[in-house]
Order: sequence, then structure tokens, then C-alpha cells
Amino acid sequence: MKDKKPLNLEDIWRRQREEREKQQAIREQKEKEDIDNMLRAQGGGEPTQDMNQQNNPEPVKLDFDMKPKEVKEYLDKYVIKQEKAKKYLAIAICYHYGRIKKVQENGNDSDAFIKKNVLMIGNTGVGKTYLVQKLSKLVGVPFIKEDATKFTASGYVGRDVEEMVKDLYLSADENKELAQYGIIYIDEVDKLRKQFTFSKDVGGAEVQHGLLKLMEETEVDVSGNGDPLVLMKAVKKQPDGRIKIEKPIINTKHILFIVGGAFPGLEYIVKKKRGLVREKKPAESPLTEEELRSLGYKAQIEEPEKSDWHDYLRAEDLVDYGFEPELIGRIPIRVGLDDLEADDLYQILKKSEDSIIKQYHNDFDAFGIKVKFTDEALKAFAQKAATEKTGARALVGVIEEYLLDYLYELPSTNIKEFTITEQVIANPRKELIKLIMDDAVRIYSKKIYEQTGIDLSFNKKAIEYLKQKAFNSEQSPSELCEAMFERYIHALKLYGQNKFTVTEAVIKNPDTYLKGMLKQYSSNNHKAEKRPST
Repeated sequence: MKDKKPLNLEDIWRRQREEREKQQAIREQKEKEDIDNMLRAQGGGEPTQDMNQQNNPEPVKLDFDMKPKEVKEYLDKYVIKQEKAKKYLAIAICYHYGRIKKVQENGNDSDAFIKKNVLMIGNTGVGKTYLVQKLSKLVGVPFIKEDATKFTASGYVGRDVEEMVKDLYLSADENKELAQYGIIYIDEVDKLRKQFTFSKDVGGAEVQHGLLKLMEETEVDVSGNGDPLVLMKAVKKQPDGRIKIEKPIINTKHILFIVGGAFPGLEYIVKKKRGLVREKKPAESPLTEEELRSLGYKAQIEEPEKSDWHDYLRAEDLVDYGFEPELIGRIPIRVGLDDLEADDLYQILKKSEDSIIKQYHNDFDAFGIKVKFTDEALKAFAQKAATEKTGARALVGVIEEYLLDYLYELPSTNIKEFTITEQVIANPRKELIKLIMDDAVRIYSKKIYEQTGIDLSFNKKAIEYLKQKAFNSEQSPSELCEAMFERYIHALKLYGQNKFTVTEAVIKNPDTYLKGMLKQYSSNNHKAEKRPST
């Protein structure tokens, strides 16, 4: 018996590679056939007139000629505070798109084009994304928001940075002429800082390198991964009658990049380098300054004339934080956003054109209910949201928490108008029960009458006691009535009683009262049976 030859790994890898190439060739041929079939279905292989129009869209003309002050006035309607950020963004938008408009009018795009890309530094909920969304809508260009943490270096698990441009292309309804003037907002960009690692930093420094070309000027193929439908849109008829596929390519020269993040720890770098921080290590402590900071030691801070550390930020501070100098050089506008205090959150609820309060008006109005919010209630919501330390994002969660039962209960009642007061926020369940108990009792009584013919009524003391009982229960008033009086209704039906008044005693001692009622009805029936007939 001959010995088996040892496995040759190179042969195995070669055969696997050949098999992959074979399968890829089959897929490409299938895609080509799909395209040919679609072409024949539309007229013997020639693109239709509509297709030619789609591949040769009319040049996009930006009709944006607002001045920076006008843009800021527009933002003031929606964004509370952040005065400096609104000015910086207004300048960036107006000069960026003003330059593009001039290029379109003169037809000369060969000059150097230094984009006013923007870096926004601020904690969550201060309005970074919201500002960019409003600006993109004002200019009339496509806008996308990307999370920096989802991207890695090309060839690794994660998204490639060029996919941002593909997303922008899709946001523009696959109009590449419009997409090339869009806005890309990259959130959590601070997460791209260099990591101190012995391996390749594929999610930090490498992504920064990938962004360099995008932010300046490069061409990106946005046709997708060989999708036949995408390629179909790239079909063009040549003058000689032949069919050619031209994949959509987008030049990023005029795409505006706005990046933002919280940048924790950057404040310390800035203050330390500018001499705004003076630290003293206790003489008796053997710990280093770094060890003291890790244990929560608070440095003594000399307050500068300008209390906002963002005013002292320099490019070198961002480099020290972990960013490539070339990348920071491509972001000439850098601005800090202030944290929102309770009064700022109140102003958002009260004055912003997009106040969430308008949404609640619409929500209740869908069920025919008119709701009002007092100023005291809005201030109470703002105070509670401020404790969350997540800026304007906290408002939705806080309001939803306190109005949850109102949103659930009121559509099933006959209540058509109510007011959210400070008392509602202080004790939402108690105020809800006070609001709906009378109505819940009426609805329950009507339901019993329709089902059984029994006329059920409640005196005032009974209703007041029922409110107290409902307040201490997790059940809604209607559910409480159902549970408490089920046996009473059964007993009334059994003895043919068509009228019954619920008193405080009925609610306080339901079992004792029901037992006595049953004994009385039983005794009356027994006497009636003994009475001789006439």
C-alpha cells in the first residue's frame, strides 16, 4: 500500500482561490444577463428616453443667496442659546454655498477651494445635530448623519469611510449632481482619536487618514456592489449606438463636512496648556498628580477673564488629544457649544418653533382633546430634565414619563379639555384620578345599564372615597370599578334589583355590606314565599 502524499496547503489555497474566481465570474455574467434582459424589455437593448434623461440630469443650480445674519435669525427660531455656534455655522454655510454659486455662474472650478468644514464641540443634547439638520433644510441640499464609531480602515470589519458619500447619494434620491453639494455630519468624531496600541489602529488613526481625502477632494464610486438595478441606471447609449455602463462617480470637492463630539478630557488639556489650571498636591500625600486625579482630586482653577475654555482652544490641543494635524487642518472652523441649563430647556419648550409641546398638542388633538400647559408646568419639566444632564434630549423622556397615564387613559373618556399644571408634575396620578374619576363612574354606570338594565348611581362621598382608593391602587378608575362591583352586579341581577346606589359604606366594607345585602334579599324572598296567596 502506497503512503498517502502529505497535504499541500499551497495547492489547497490555489484551488479555493480558483473556485472563488469561478463563482465571481458566474455572478458577473448573471448580472450582465440581467441587464441585457432589462434592456431588451425596454426596446431591443436601447435605453428609453426617460432613461437617457435620468443619466443626463439637468445641472443643479443652487438658489441660496441668504446672508449670515439672515441664517442666524432663521436658526434663532428653533435653537435656544448657542449664539457663537449659530454665527459660525451661518458664516460657513453662506460662504461655502456662495462660492459654489459663483462657480456655477462663471463655469470656472479650477481655483483652489478651501472648504469651511466645521468642528462642533459639545456634550450630548446641546443641539449639534439639530443645527445641521436645520441648515441643510434651509439650503435645500441632501444631508446625512453618520456615527464615527461605525467606521474602520478599508478591508476591516466595519464600514469604509467612502460609504458616507454613498449614503449621501441615496439621500439625494440617487441624483449625483445634487449629492455633490450635500452636507455630511459625522457625530462622535472624538472617538476617532489615536489609540495607544501595538497593533494597527483601524478604528481611530486609520479612519482619520481615510477622511483626509474625502474632506478635501476625491472621486467616489457610489454604484454599490454590482447591484443590477443600480447598474441599470448607469446605462448610457453612445453616439455609435453601442451601450455603455457609466458608474455614478461623485466628486467630494463641494461636499461640506461638519463633525461633532463631546471630547471628554479636552478641556483639561486646554486649561493646562494655557495656564488656567493650578494644581497643588497635598504635601503629606505620596501620590503623584496623575494618581490624585484618578481618585477624584479636584484641581484649583484660576478663572480667566473669559470663562469659556473653548475660546482658548487651538489646533495643537486637538493634535495632543489624538488627531492628525492634516485632518485638523481641513477643519478650519472650530466652535464650542454650551451646556443647557434649566432655563434654556424651559425656553426650548416655550419658544422653539419645533418645541415638543406642539407634538403633544397634536397627539391629544387626534382624539379630540385640547390640552394646555401652564408656564409653571413647563418650568417644572425643564427643572427635572436638567437633572438628567443630557441636554434637550432629556425633555422627551421626562414629559413622556409624567404624561404616560394621561396619554393612556384620556382617549377612552369623554374629557375634551384639560390643563397640565405644576400640580400634575408634582403628583401626576392623583391629579389624573381627580380629573377622570367622575367621568369614569359615568361611563361605568352607563355600561352596566346597557348590559343589565340596572340603574347604578354613586353619591358624592362614594366618589371621593373611590378617588382615594384608586390613588393607592395600580388600577385605573375604570378597572377599579369593574373589580370592586362585579359581585354586586351579579347579586343585583340574581335578585332582580334594577336600581342601586353606591355609598361610602359599600366601598369601605364591600364584603360585609354585600353579605348583609344578600341576607336581606334572601329574608324578603323567604317571607314572600310564606305569605298566603289571595
